[in-house]
Amino acid sequence: MGSSESRKPSQDRRLQIAMGTVAGIGLALAIGCFLFFGTKFALSVTLMTTLSVTNLWVLTKIVSVLVPIEGQLGSRSGLAWGLLGIVKLFVYLAVIYALLARGLVEGLGLVIGLVSLPVGLAIGSLVSDTAVPSQSGKPRASDHA
Repeated sequence: MGSSESRKPSQDRRLQIAMGTVAGIGLALAIGCFLFFGTKFALSVTLMTTLSVTNLWVLTKIVSVLVPIEGQLGSRSGLAWGLLGIVKLFVYLAVIYALLARGLVEGLGLVIGLVSLPVGLAIGSLVSDTAVPSQSGKPRASDHA
């Protein structure tokens, strides 16, 4: 069975909601920065938000292979995926360094764009917890609140 066939719909939906929330927060921050600080600053925020969403997506693919989910067997190529995760980190940092070193982006704009990741994930996890029904039929803690 392929990995796309073994994924649970609720996990995909939660990931979509979380990534969409991160992108939405980033867009709102970029618009605010455009209004107050200009185009280069807003593009820096947008770029970092895009890198954050891409990084999140790649990280979820790596983790889904490395960590088995409820009764599924783990991947035999865990070492290769782990190395890919390390390479991904260095590529991510190299891209950010190159952009900063060439003066193509504003450093503070990148930091503001990065803020979209934890804020978007926090809000997205709260929203997705209520938007995705429980798979086990058991009520979640949030169902009682």
